[in-house]
Amino acid sequence: MNKKLDIFEQSNFISGDERRTIDKWCEFFSKDDVKAVETFITHLVMMVHRRHSDERIEALDVSLLSQVMNSRCIEETFKLVESIQCDFTVSQEEKGYLLLHICNILEKRSSYE
Repeated sequence: MNKKLDIFEQSNFISGDERRTIDKWCEFFSKDDVKAVETFITHLVMMVHRRHSDERIEALDVSLLSQVMNSRCIEETFKLVESIQCDFTVSQEEKGYLLLHICNILEKRSSYE
């Protein structure tokens, strides 16, 4: 993941400050499922880029969001999304995807414990 983030930073897709913040989230999830974390980190990078270019994303499908909201990990997921919102400006549409990705990571984590 570091090589990908290096490329994103070197191409000015994300700034150095944004990279350091994303690195913090990589570290936070460093012991979790690699594929799920890579998907989440890729979404963070794209979210930051969309914000810079004033692009919008479609909201997460309502049925999928409903499944996420009924997850056993939803409370912890909300807390983590709130932390991300302290680091980045997050639209309501992006928030749905962050909930999905983080919930996925936490669900995988709890299945290993």
